[in-house]
Amino acid sequence: MSEKPSSVLARHAGTAQWADLTPEQRRKSNAHARDKSPAALAYWTERVDPLGELSEDERLRRATAERSSYFRDMAIRREQRRREQRGASDVAA
Repeated sequence: MSEKPSSVLARHAGTAQWADLTPEQRRKSNAHARDKSPAALAYWTERVDPLGELSEDERLRRATAERSSYFRDMAIRREQRRREQRGASDVAA
């Protein structure tokens, strides 16, 4: 799989720019993306209580449960794919 020359140049420029940043600048540039990530508890508190009607304790309890459920579901799906791939490789052999 080969990349287009423009993709290679863009990747090079991005890597060079990133190399010039301090760790603090990198954190700041990624802060918005990290806050919107399923790994962030704030992501889940917003999803379980978008109107802010729950108490702080209940919001955190639900957000923690939702996040745990999400990552467990991902692990289950990953294991299913691995089993399917192993089964497909057994058939191909």
